[in-house]
Amino acid sequence: MAFPTTLTTAVDNTTAIVAAHLNALEAKVGIDSSAVATSLDYLLKSTSSVNPGHKHSALWASDGSPQAVWVDAAGKVGIGTAAPIGLLSIITADGSGDVNVVMGNDQTNKFGVIGYSDASDFFSIQGGVWNGVTRPLIMQGGGGCVGIGTVAPDALLEVNGVVSNGIVASLMGSGALGAFLHFSDQTLGNWSIGYQPTTSNFAFIYGRSIYNAGASVLEVTLTGNVGIGTASPAGLFEVSSDDSFVMPMRVIYEIVGKTVDLGFVTGAGWTSGCYISGLTGRITQATPSALKGELEFHVNIGDAVTMALRLHDDLAAEFIGNVGLGITAFGTSAAKVLGIGTGTAPTTAPADMAQM
Repeated sequence: MAFPTTLTTAVDNTTAIVAAHLNALEAKVGIDSSAVATSLDYLLKSTSSVNPGHKHSALWASDGSPQAVWVDAAGKVGIGTAAPIGLLSIITADGSGDVNVVMGNDQTNKFGVIGYSDASDFFSIQGGVWNGVTRPLIMQGGGGCVGIGTVAPDALLEVNGVVSNGIVASLMGSGALGAFLHFSDQTLGNWSIGYQPTTSNFAFIYGRSIYNAGASVLEVTLTGNVGIGTASPAGLFEVSSDDSFVMPMRVIYEIVGKTVDLGFVTGAGWTSGCYISGLTGRITQATPSALKGELEFHVNIGDAVTMALRLHDDLAAEFIGNVGLGITAFGTSAAKVLGIGTGTAPTTAPADMAQM
């Protein structure tokens, strides 16, 4: 229905009502079953409208944009969308751009942000500025990588940054169970490393999982001693086993002259001035012939490392200096003396001969 241009008789005998205002009201309310899609009558009655029969509620934006906040018949809330997917859906009006939810006491330091970055395609949780540094937690939309302290993780989990004393991440377990980091191939390979509460050691444990305690393989004590097969190493390094003990030292290439060395040193390490004594295994014959080798014993005689004994590959023993069996000392000028018995060996001997 249409109203005349002007109503000559005022409704309250005082104020004239302009017909244009009534027509505008009618267009919104639709008192004549209006077909105008934005009219209230249409929205309430038309089967093509969203939730006909007024089974929804909506708040319009201050600029007049429709459905800024929408609550559907199931109680789902949509911000920026009239079709919320979950209990709460926040969508940008044009389907692009960032979406952030800010929570806190103010907008300087005491706040938190949960949001989605459209440009970088990641979801993030970020606290306010702490000591001038923000430390976001993000999850990539495509790769699913998680980053703490970084917005570009290169692995499934990457932690970047330290808080104090170089600590990047901290695992805090219970006193009774310890604190372990678990590695597994999801079949048989279950390894855990961490704090072993029964020994107060740092332990490498095979077979440990949420179902099994596993068995300790290597432990480091509070004093720095390392034990393999034992949780109580008596020295800096102790290996213990119920089986036949084998500890190979390997040189990869089988070439004549290649050596494997075991040295006992002091001070700065592997130099003549710090070398105490040691062993050297040397390849003397390689394939295609049968492998052969010899063993040398070395000692330091005043910042000069000297071979004292060589066991040849034919079982011959080569002594560089004097040899004593059961004696207490050699004479001061003894050279190439073989002494057997007790006491002090003779001080001299015929050239290249043994003196008994």
